[in-house]
Amino acid sequence: MSTASMPKEHMPISAMMSNTKIQINHVYKKFPAKKGDVTALKDINIQVLDNEFVCVIGPSGCGKSTLLKIVAGLEELSGGEILVNDKVVTGPAADRGMVFQNYTLFPWKTVEENIAFGLRLKKMEKSAVADIVHKYLTVIGLEKFKKSYPKELSGGMKQRVAIARALANSPEVLLMDEPFGALDPYTKASMQELLRKIWQDEKTTILFVTHDIDEAVFLSETLYILSANPGEVQARVPIHLPHSRSIEIKDSTKFFRIRTNLSKVMQGKEDIEAIDEIYSF
Repeated sequence: MSTASMPKEHMPISAMMSNTKIQINHVYKKFPAKKGDVTALKDINIQVLDNEFVCVIGPSGCGKSTLLKIVAGLEELSGGEILVNDKVVTGPAADRGMVFQNYTLFPWKTVEENIAFGLRLKKMEKSAVADIVHKYLTVIGLEKFKKSYPKELSGGMKQRVAIARALANSPEVLLMDEPFGALDPYTKASMQELLRKIWQDEKTTILFVTHDIDEAVFLSETLYILSANPGEVQARVPIHLPHSRSIEIKDSTKFFRIRTNLSKVMQGKEDIEAIDEIYSF
């Protein structure tokens, strides 16, 4: 079997390293406080392969959003290093796109103008901008709303625009900070399904943080569990579900058992070693 077709958990370390898109090495983050520095992240080691969908899951306050901002170059680290394409991250760059929970759309710009924003900053030809905007309007299914303003859109529609705007700039890495956290359950489920499809079609590397176990299991190929106070990696868990997924998979016995075991580990009801039993059925 070639390493290209080999499951990631069985790959030789050398093959995985050569295919690494994001490498988080021994990262620490401390914040100053009156009684001394508070450690938010402690010795974080995470690897994201090229075209992989990785979720980081943990309770509120575990530092997962801070970690994502460090990868984006929006927050300085206190120790360790982060590499994207073997280059040390020292600040924001075009190779990383970020999608936040609160949409961050320009309220005075239409849907198509929001998607085109980064492209116009690059001073691309108008025809090229129009082609890219049309492509991503089609991807997110909002062609009929291209002239609408954010205030005229639902929460799910706004987040679609935010995702399209990030993808339009062709980032090699898409960073997503609980982007569906404010959505109702039905819209959230449909957005999760759409994101999996976009990821499969666009082949973008995605690092996604969430506190929702169902969401993490459905979306990811690999997930990392963080503990709180300070945030530390408890475990790396490969998710053995079909590559192509519909939301109905959440009703399957396999999904339920993965979710239940992960929940027990996160609540401290099972030892980390219990994760090894998730895939024993």
